[in-house]
Amino acid sequence: MFSQISRDLETAANKTLRHPERMLKFAYNPEEIQDDAIKYNELLTELSKELQSPLLPLLIPSQNNVLNVGNGRDNWMINPTSTLPAHMCLFTTLGKFFGSAIRTENRLRLSLPVIVFKHLLHENVTTEDLRDFDFPLYKLLHKLRNLEAYGITAENFGQHISEKFIVKYGEEVVEFCEDGAKIDVTFENVGQYADLLEKHKLFENPKAYDSIRKGMAAVVSIDKLSLFTTAQLRELICLNQEVKLEVLEENTENENCRRTDPHIENFWGAIKSLKESELSKFIDYIARRSKLIEWNWPHKFTIAKHSKSGAVNTLITIVDNFIFRLELPAYTTPEIMKEKIIYEISHNSKFDSLDVNI
Repeated sequence: MFSQISRDLETAANKTLRHPERMLKFAYNPEEIQDDAIKYNELLTELSKELQSPLLPLLIPSQNNVLNVGNGRDNWMINPTSTLPAHMCLFTTLGKFFGSAIRTENRLRLSLPVIVFKHLLHENVTTEDLRDFDFPLYKLLHKLRNLEAYGITAENFGQHISEKFIVKYGEEVVEFCEDGAKIDVTFENVGQYADLLEKHKLFENPKAYDSIRKGMAAVVSIDKLSLFTTAQLRELICLNQEVKLEVLEENTENENCRRTDPHIENFWGAIKSLKESELSKFIDYIARRSKLIEWNWPHKFTIAKHSKSGAVNTLITIVDNFIFRLELPAYTTPEIMKEKIIYEISHNSKFDSLDVNI
């Protein structure tokens, strides 16, 4: 559907895209032209599914998404290998939907890291931005720049690191410099290699961002984007819609405990009483995701009996983000249950171990 719409929008005058409610009318069949807000939002949901799938070449799962590590495990990235003119046309269409989201508040159901919006705003990007989409690379760069801390010396360097001045995208090899595929990374040039690797990953496919901005400019004043922060721009474009709690509850399994157990009842009572900001922190705590999109679940949420012994109200929850599992102590009162949950999600560390194997 996205490709069909893209072809139609190529010939549409820009002024027709600036409708205050919806960018376009559409038809699932010729007899039923849709001009309804609910149907339009259903269309945006379907287009978002296409964009975050193998059906289209524009977005790919981030490394954090693929490996289920770090933060933003639901994030998708601009595809660095989609550089053909046909791809740029599709990116321009994506930009038109971005612009329309700003103008009409009809947001896309996309999970994109902050760096995407930094590029759209021409803001500086840094090593820290890698953490939201490629945490393994973030850890690798830390190791390459702190060799002594990892016990790597000039004498044993070759035992730990065997790389060339290249990056691979599947079968495609991209060189950082002339004859990069023939240049070994050594103890002497490892700093240069780290800098080039970081620069390459932070500035992938700049033409795609230019095309997205071109599409946005067809719908909104591109110069006015500088009025927004990256967080504000992301909020204007991407719908931060968590799964309804009743859906989360329906997709929860209990391990060595029952839904009717008092502490499980207290747990759901506490979760349902959380503020929106606290609920967002809870989702991040259990799944390392900014949201749980109903059609893109990692797998069922499991609440298990706590594996540790001791005074129950002194125990803390144990969470395994990789398998979406929470070991929950049988806290004795609803008040203690909520107090413990709020404390733990508020002190939730987002910094994974920096142990790296190269």
